[in-house]
Formats: sequence, C-alpha cells, structure tokens
Amino acid sequence: MKLFLLNEYVGGTPFESQTLGIYLTIEEAKIELKKQLDRYDYENWDDNEITETSFYFDCSDWWGGCVIEEFETNLKLK
Repeated sequence: MKLFLLNEYVGGTPFESQTLGIYLTIEEAKIELKKQLDRYDYENWDDNEITETSFYFDCSDWWGGCVIEEFETNLKLK
C-alpha cells in the first residue's frame, strides 16, 4: 500500500520536522499542501520554490518548507 505524507521542515541545527498529515491519494495530499502554502505570502517567491508536490522557503539556504513524500508499506486496509 502506498501512502502520501505531507511533511514540514523547519530550518535549524539539526532540522526539525513534523508530519502534517497522511493521505491515501496524491490528490488529497496536494489539496492539503496547497492549504499550507496559502498560509504564506508567496507572491514574490522564485518559480523554482513552488512545485506540484513541494514548496520551499529561501531555496539558497533551504530554510524550510513542505513536501509530499511517498511511503510504501505492506499494511493493507480491510
């Protein structure tokens, strides 16, 4: 079974991170990623800082961001 994790990374030493949600479909994860992105003022961000499955603050220093990651598990839903 494939799961989609929406993870948030915050800059620091070491990086701090947390999983914001776990979804059964990539579409659900993308909707939640967009909701997270809408919390920020990203009008002046570079094009490479926002993709369909991630966004990053300050790419040159990788200050932080959110990314959808695929996770494969052998668990099965009944």
